[in-house]
Amino acid sequence: MTRRPSYLTLADAVDIAYGPTRTERGHQMDETIPNKALCPPLIMEALNAWANTARPPGYFVEAVLRNDLREAVGRADPQNCAALPHIVAYAYNQIPAACWGSVANMEAWAELKRGGDQ
Repeated sequence: MTRRPSYLTLADAVDIAYGPTRTERGHQMDETIPNKALCPPLIMEALNAWANTARPPGYFVEAVLRNDLREAVGRADPQNCAALPHIVAYAYNQIPAACWGSVANMEAWAELKRGGDQ
């Protein structure tokens, strides 16, 4: 019996907004969800920069990367709030899972990308 966490994650919010989007095999999100036309280009650039070089993102993107729905919604402007399911789906499908999802993942990723010199 798998116990679900008592908090709502960003991936859960995508499921609520769009219905179940994960397949039973592999938990890959439906490819129709990450609509690049609806993901703000600056957000995609920030996510990719984090994934590639661990460049520190802004507060909103950091909240998305930490999987902190409450903080992400609180820091989002209207455009990013409307695009949040698409932003999460983009991260889920386009950047390594090891670089986001929790504060611990982000810290480990920064350490890995920066070579332990900080």
